[in-house]
Amino acid sequence: MGNDAQGKSNGSVRLRSTYEKSAATATSDTFDPEALSLEEQYRALEGKSFEFTLDAAGQVTDIKSLEGIGEKDRSADALRVWLKQISNVSGVPPGGVEVGQNWTTQQPVASAPLAGLMWEGRSTYTRNEPCQPANKAGDANVMAGEMCAVILAKLTLTRLKPGHDPTPDSYRKLGLRTAGTWSGEGESLSYISLRTGRLVSVTQTSREEMNYTVTTDAGENRVSYQGSVQSHSELALLSSTQSTTKN
Repeated sequence: MGNDAQGKSNGSVRLRSTYEKSAATATSDTFDPEALSLEEQYRALEGKSFEFTLDAAGQVTDIKSLEGIGEKDRSADALRVWLKQISNVSGVPPGGVEVGQNWTTQQPVASAPLAGLMWEGRSTYTRNEPCQPANKAGDANVMAGEMCAVILAKLTLTRLKPGHDPTPDSYRKLGLRTAGTWSGEGESLSYISLRTGRLVSVTQTSREEMNYTVTTDAGENRVSYQGSVQSHSELALLSSTQSTTKN
């Protein structure tokens, strides 16, 4: 394959991710269980590992927690959001890229209280070197002797169409209006096999800051929210003998 990185292979791969750090703070000017729930769901992720399958189209399926996070647990929602982001920024464009090449990606943020939020990734194919697993999540023997493309991505959370009403349809249907700011930034380092095009490992750090209000259409009630989310996560390819499923 020379110095070029190809896209994902046709087969699916099994990966394991570990949240090394996962923390959130949220406050409001009135008691709100949703603010407490945000803190709890991210706290529940810290130190936890889970496995999932990533297919050739970048779709995440068959999520299995190794520490008892259920499919219906609210923490699982945070996992899915992060996995969609990872699958979008950790690959390469169709047709392959060369060392030194740059490209951009976009991943909409679903279910946020402000509409039009988008994670933008600016990726660079920095170099080729021996494949390395994430520090703790992977098996150093899985890709022994393999060479990988090293992809560095800078992530920025922005809002499309600033100055427009940011109220999502789900809030509007309830007679509510939202306004404020939600920003974020992060960085990820991905290793992709030059031989198979498969993702071998990713490490990512990110931080988000939010400051927004929710009011009724008539403006009779107003609730303000402030908070932040920080995370450091690791993801790595599993060997078939290492993969584990727990119910």
